[in-house]
Amino acid sequence: MELFKKMIAIGGRANVITCNTLIGGLCKIGKISVAIKLLEEMVNGNKESVVFCRLDVVVYTTIIDGLCKAGLVEKARQLFLEHMIQRGRKGCRPNVFSYSTLINWYCKNKEVNEALSLYREMISKGIRPDMITYNTLLTGFFLIAKVKDAHNLVGEMRLNDGFPNFWTYSIFINGLWKNGCVLEALEMFNTLVINKFAVSIGGLSSRIDGLCKTGRFETA
Repeated sequence: MELFKKMIAIGGRANVITCNTLIGGLCKIGKISVAIKLLEEMVNGNKESVVFCRLDVVVYTTIIDGLCKAGLVEKARQLFLEHMIQRGRKGCRPNVFSYSTLINWYCKNKEVNEALSLYREMISKGIRPDMITYNTLLTGFFLIAKVKDAHNLVGEMRLNDGFPNFWTYSIFINGLWKNGCVLEALEMFNTLVINKFAVSIGGLSSRIDGLCKTGRFETA
């Protein structure tokens, strides 16, 4: 921040790249209020500091992630995602990364219904979810033991031309295992092996070892 002030003092002008970099750095070290103040200056213009930049989706998403890391998920959604939607006509529409960032934090907080609401909202606005979005939601469903919803999401993913990847299957197998669906997890793993899908045997080996240690030799 001091370097930024010196740059301004000698007549330098801040552009959107400079502001994005600075806001990202401020968020990483937890100075969210300073980052928000700078963002406000970017929006309204500040003649003293010569800060006047056209906001882009990157800086908004950076602020959203910073607020979420500080535990202010609702503020991130209400203050910034909604602001982006309002500014949409000015070329600052939220994208899949903006939505996925919030979805990720809702899932981490076990507020999966809120995450699902955002997922539905982004689809309604014509924003196509990517595999990060789907995998994040799957993790959230298994975290709160909604195995059926996880199955339904994979079905919905395929209907939307999404294809499960290595991480999708790993999340699914681990989720099934942790929710007591051991045989289904093993069956899925075996099917992947038969179909020559690249899967990691490390996690499965540790689970087999765990079954043996608890006397469940037949399942192992």
